Amino acid sequence: MEWNQYISIDPQVLSGKPAIRGTRLAAEQILAYLAAGKTYAELIEAWPGLTEEEIRACIAYTLDAVRFERVAGFRRRMAKNTISDLGRGVRPPAPNPGGASPG
Repeated sequence: MEWNQYISIDPQVLSGKPAIRGTRLAAEQILAYLAAGKTYAELIEAWPGLTEEEIRACIAYTLDAVRFERVAGFRRRMAKNTISDLGRGVRPPAPNPGGASPG
């Protein structure tokens, strides 16, 4: 999918956050609703002008954004926390200065 047909990044709109072209609806907002378990139909009901193609474009944009992302210093134990954990306010363990084992 060519997400750039549906998603625009304009510094004058939402401070440059990726948004559905011609709207002020951030791709991030669509993804947050999907991550919370909302269906395409529920999103389209909430935003009547929204299409399934635009929703898929938000997902495709995110895929391209993370496809080549490199995370420096990612700690293995952080993988225990899921996206839904982070959404509920569960935070990953604090960094361990000096790499010493706790306790």
